[in-house]
Amino acid sequence: MGIDDIKPPGFYGSFVPSSSEAPIESKRDNSFSEVKGKVESPASEPARLSLGAAADLKKTDLQDPAKLEQIVRSSASELVDSQNLSGPLSASDKKSLVDFLSQDPKFRQQIESYLRKVAV
Repeated sequence: MGIDDIKPPGFYGSFVPSSSEAPIESKRDNSFSEVKGKVESPASEPARLSLGAAADLKKTDLQDPAKLEQIVRSSASELVDSQNLSGPLSASDKKSLVDFLSQDPKFRQQIESYLRKVAV
């Protein structure tokens, strides 16, 4: 089989839009600048989520491994509680999820990084 044996793509007619659809120009929203202005305004900034475990955190607390472990676990627990899950978690499921998250190296690194930023 050679390159000359390949058939070109078929032509099945041109696309004819249905007459019931409105043209694209009439569907466009011409108020983009208004929406852009609302998005860029400082009042539309979302509220930042803060963890209760980090509320009174001191930098010296992060030096103690036992306190750090407790703070990471409570942060993971708060994050699990704050999520909208498809159904309620049983206490044992929540505990195993918190255990898993607090032992996961990547998640733990993210939590510790956040805690170091917000520590006073």
